[in-house]
Amino acid sequence: MTRTVPLRLLVVMVAMVAMLTAAMVVAQEDNPPASPPAGPGEDTVRDIVDADGNIINPDAQLAAIAEEQPGGFGGYYFDETDRSIAYVYMRDITQTAAATAAFGAAYDGSRTITQIIPVQGEYAFNDLFEWFDALDTALVDGGVYPTSGAVMELTNRIVFGVRSEADLTSAQQVLRDSEVPEGAVVFNVEVNELLDKGALDEEWRPLVGGIQHQQELYGNKCTIGFGTERDDEEGLVLASHCTSEEKHIGGVDDAVIHQPVNPFLGSNVVATETIDPRLGPMDHPQCDEDYYCRYSDAAFAELDEEEELDLGKVAKPTAIGETDVDPEGTTFSITSENAGIGVGDTVYFVGRTTGWNEARVTDTCSFSEVKAPVGGGVGVRIICVGRAVPLAGSVNADEGDSGSPVMEPGSGDDVSLVGTVFSHSSSGSYFHFSKIGLVYWEIDSAATWDSCTSGC
Repeated sequence: MTRTVPLRLLVVMVAMVAMLTAAMVVAQEDNPPASPPAGPGEDTVRDIVDADGNIINPDAQLAAIAEEQPGGFGGYYFDETDRSIAYVYMRDITQTAAATAAFGAAYDGSRTITQIIPVQGEYAFNDLFEWFDALDTALVDGGVYPTSGAVMELTNRIVFGVRSEADLTSAQQVLRDSEVPEGAVVFNVEVNELLDKGALDEEWRPLVGGIQHQQELYGNKCTIGFGTERDDEEGLVLASHCTSEEKHIGGVDDAVIHQPVNPFLGSNVVATETIDPRLGPMDHPQCDEDYYCRYSDAAFAELDEEEELDLGKVAKPTAIGETDVDPEGTTFSITSENAGIGVGDTVYFVGRTTGWNEARVTDTCSFSEVKAPVGGGVGVRIICVGRAVPLAGSVNADEGDSGSPVMEPGSGDDVSLVGTVFSHSSSGSYFHFSKIGLVYWEIDSAATWDSCTSGC
């Protein structure tokens, strides 16, 4: 038997296509997300909470550094080819000592940095952070519901997505009526699409990340993110919207998961969803009062007792841009996790539709709107997620790739787990991914997680 990441797309029912972008809201006002608890948890979870157990907002941290340091610190990013070189936006590039100090305060990763190079920035990060919050509120109040938004470290600008040319015109007027400098903001016509339908693929046993699964009743075909042990309980991390009969995000539906598909006669059952936190209002700059939010689009499915998991393994196609796996069973090995992925870093993802692809991280704390608050309803945002653009020779995440593991390349076949894909832009220019630390925290912050080949 040849084991592959997906090779072909099949035509699906029109009704399923219509449901692609509509993430339904679970009733939740009576059960909003709790504040993150302080206490025991594995290292990757602890990396994203402060001493009081509160979720760390990376943008707020950068804004605080900009306020403390002279010279107008505007964020940083890594060189595209040499990751040991960091570029630091400064309004005054003669303030080299301040640039070094700001980068030192902002970057706490383990990578060896050989050069810190100040580059001309037009705006200080604390100003961008304040303007972003004010403009997001003004847009929503003005009836323009941004599809995405971020203080984009890579460009030293605020970036918002809007649905249409009409919304673009309205957004530009809201900006002119505000006190935010027009040059600090970029609007793009972009709609986020949840990546939850596509073709069939073949069976893998034991189970690994990067391969197709199907929810039993409504047929959502997505990608297994990764296998894990949660307090010694084996299971799979999947995209939340792929586990729901109604394709909503959040709330346990006891979804039965098949791999590769539900055969209707017989059984390919491999797991059952047991944890999927509900949506709710949040006290966060990216969660406007018209929205319910989560930090990730992720759920946990407990492994069927008769199934076997190849812990820490992800399907590895023959090359970047390919979907074939040859010889059968070839895999990447997850040997570590990285909760502190940086702008400019290169990542891989492996999805059941597009296979193995390479991308560059362009932001580490964007929001992705997956349902607008129209008609008096409540919208849905996944907040503080990663954003990445495909590199040359690769394609963007596409339908069916929701849940795809996002990994930072290491030595040989070793990789570091970064997160899971859940949406892409309608233009195909970028995708969003849930960050690994927030996935763990949101599913079960008090648990001990092990998703690596030899412990992590």
